[in-house]
Amino acid sequence: MNDLRVKTGTARAYEVKKGEYIQVIDVEGRQCSDFMAMRKDALQENKERYIDSTVTRSMVHGAYPRPGLYNKFFDQDMQPLLEVVQDTVGRHDTFALACTARTYEEQGFPGHLNCSDNISAAYSPYGIEPKKAWPAINFFFNSTIDPNSHQLSSEEAWSRPGDYVVMKALTDLICVNTACPDDIDPVNGWNPTDIHVRVYNEDSHIPKSIVHRPYVESEANMTKESAFHSRTSKLTNSFSVARDLWLADHYDATGAIDEYWPVAKV
Repeated sequence: MNDLRVKTGTARAYEVKKGEYIQVIDVEGRQCSDFMAMRKDALQENKERYIDSTVTRSMVHGAYPRPGLYNKFFDQDMQPLLEVVQDTVGRHDTFALACTARTYEEQGFPGHLNCSDNISAAYSPYGIEPKKAWPAINFFFNSTIDPNSHQLSSEEAWSRPGDYVVMKALTDLICVNTACPDDIDPVNGWNPTDIHVRVYNEDSHIPKSIVHRPYVESEANMTKESAFHSRTSKLTNSFSVARDLWLADHYDATGAIDEYWPVAKV
């Protein structure tokens, strides 16, 4: 296991191997951590291939941006980079940018620390080109798009001390996490603090589980396997959350359409 502390207002880059698990932990709660992953084999060929939000939304059939996390994240070549294994929060941003120098300039704070510049600095030893605005998965960032005005807005994060996200690397990656320096709005609860990252080896057994929260103020309940999971998991790998249980979408031998017609004829 590898432990990395990302101090407030900084970013850290690190390497993970295929099959390893990445745990991003919100140490004190209500903090944003921008995350990016770069495919190592492509970088060795002088090509930058990293998480692409448009490709990811297309591949998971979730084209309309929404808070939360997708099952997998893909790069520009439609190659899967990461699979989400656990999420104790259920409220993140998967379509906006990491904060930029311009973000703060427009609000009257020129020269303010920002995550895009921090990501560029952390990635520079790997020969990765800097960007004024880095795309990112904004962990613990509570954002939404209004269905009427289509405006992006944000509020204080739902995450509490010790909340986390776990992902499995599907290929060798060079990752980066920030501890967001935003102290001019509610994104970090007005008090930016540290982020902690742990990398577990591929032999670690981390069951798939995500948070179920019926209401904003509800206590978080993690999804559980049903009493039938030991049998159904041998028939399919396709499961979705039904309240706080993992239930099969369809079975591989037949498929959803073939299963539908016998029921429809009853």
